Amino acid sequence: MSDPPGWTWRDTRAVLGTFAVIATATALARAGAAVESTGAVRILSATWPSHGLTLAILLVVPRRRVPAHAVAAFAAIALTVLVLGTSWRVLLIGQPISALIVLLTAAFLRRDPEWIDGDSESVRSWLRFLGGGVLLPTASAAFPQALVRYYEPGGGTDWSLVWPTAGAVFATNALAYVLFVPVVLRLRPTVFRARVPAGRRGELAALVAAVALLATASMLQDNPLPLFLLAIPPVVAAVRHGTPGVTLSVVVLATVLLGTTQAGHGPFVALSGGDPAIGLLWAQFTSFVLMAAGLTVVALLDTGGVPVRTGHDLERLRSDGGAGFACVIGADGHIEDVAPPGSRPDVLRRSWRDFVDPHDADMVEQRLSAARAGGAGVTYSGWVRGRDGTWRWIEARIRRGPAAAGARPVVVVGSDVTDDRLRGLERLRARNRELDTAAATDPLTGLANRRRLDEAQETAWRTAAADGGPVSIVVVDIDHFKPYNDHYGHARGDEALRAVAVALRDALPPSDGLAARFGGEEFVVLLPGAAAGGARSVAERIAVRVRSLRMPHRRSPAGQVSVSIGVATGWPGPGCTDPHRVFGAADAALYRAKESGRGRIESAPDVS
Repeated sequence: MSDPPGWTWRDTRAVLGTFAVIATATALARAGAAVESTGAVRILSATWPSHGLTLAILLVVPRRRVPAHAVAAFAAIALTVLVLGTSWRVLLIGQPISALIVLLTAAFLRRDPEWIDGDSESVRSWLRFLGGGVLLPTASAAFPQALVRYYEPGGGTDWSLVWPTAGAVFATNALAYVLFVPVVLRLRPTVFRARVPAGRRGELAALVAAVALLATASMLQDNPLPLFLLAIPPVVAAVRHGTPGVTLSVVVLATVLLGTTQAGHGPFVALSGGDPAIGLLWAQFTSFVLMAAGLTVVALLDTGGVPVRTGHDLERLRSDGGAGFACVIGADGHIEDVAPPGSRPDVLRRSWRDFVDPHDADMVEQRLSAARAGGAGVTYSGWVRGRDGTWRWIEARIRRGPAAAGARPVVVVGSDVTDDRLRGLERLRARNRELDTAAATDPLTGLANRRRLDEAQETAWRTAAADGGPVSIVVVDIDHFKPYNDHYGHARGDEALRAVAVALRDALPPSDGLAARFGGEEFVVLLPGAAAGGARSVAERIAVRVRSLRMPHRRSPAGQVSVSIGVATGWPGPGCTDPHRVFGAADAALYRAKESGRGRIESAPDVS
């Protein structure tokens, strides 16, 4: 049940096939549904296959295709029953209830992929199916559906019909689930071929024919005693042919039992006093018990494990799952078989430890042990050494193999997803770089933020200390910015900040320098390696570029946006070990420039 990456024509055909199958099953069930009893209980059908088949389909299709198949199935049911005469009210209320129940049941049962794939027939798996997949959902849906059918707005509810109908709905749906879900799961070609060897298929066909004859003979008379003989075929089928045998034999039994009873003949009708509807309930119950008994025997006899006995079985398992490789690891930890066969000479009889990352060895050992113990859903993702010696990332599923002489191997089915993983890692690195850039950038101006400035200043100071060079700081403040905001509004204020930021960036030396927004309307330019003269030149270019913007400022004596600038240069050495002293000197120079009338540049003495 691997999920293909994209939608294909094959997917479209599969969804259309689901629609056709469910529509046909619904039409056939409704066509032969009407059995009217003296108690006015209308039995919709001996079984209601639509929901059972829908559930089975949702279990076997790839997970990402479940919504498409669910829509197709429920659309088929709705359109078919509308054509055949169901009222809109019953459809609009009853159908969502059924859809919700089926979807929840499918989600619950899909948690056991080993059982779905036929790798596990454990008691626990079948009890999950019978309890959580049959009895609970059908019981939950039966009463609401019956109530909807007989509720008349403003006219009350005929409870004498609701409760019997709820029982009938429960019986028809429960039987459909218990019949059709195993049919789809265990009679699929891949599972059937694996579970029923070619040499036994003739025997199975003879058993099914005998079952049909026995059931027919039992239903041609009113005496109920021969019915007890019907318990024998499911048990024999379970012992000889596993779940496929049980499924085939019980389907034949149920067909004969339900068909003859619905026609008004047989011991069930006699036991119910001639009422075919009540007799049909007994026939449904008997069919359910026969299937449950057969499945119980299968579960008790289950040896578990993937049915891999030959290299051909292993290759089929690999190809059916769309995997890149499959291998069998014996109880001694050595590789016993590999698919595709071309890699066998390089790996056979070697330990799995020769191929996995040593750091993962303990984890792999735990997963292998869990798979041997029958754990479902055991997976492994990690680095594995390929035949060419390179490390490849694989995603694999580990399942227990068939028991042999007391030792149980495991079967590993997986694919090489190295390219996908590397692409994912590259996307992750790119995203991390974007996040790092965003974390170090002022969102309004696009300049470095204070965090990035502090980091760059520390780095520049260490480099200058090692090289014996200077570090200069230029502090820039927009003059009368609060009055500008008050007069023009914050939107225009943000535009002014962005425009000044562009002027700062354009004034930087082409090879070095970092412009940052320090806070509010204050900016800082870091100039590693620049002496006092070079820093003063940068400050003058900044002032000129800001004036050239010619941004009006009616609340400033200059009549336009201007800046005040402080410049300082530091020489790291024994007498100057704190880079923040240079910033303090530049900030003091900026204060003098503002006190002197603004729109000026002031330089501080070198800090050394």
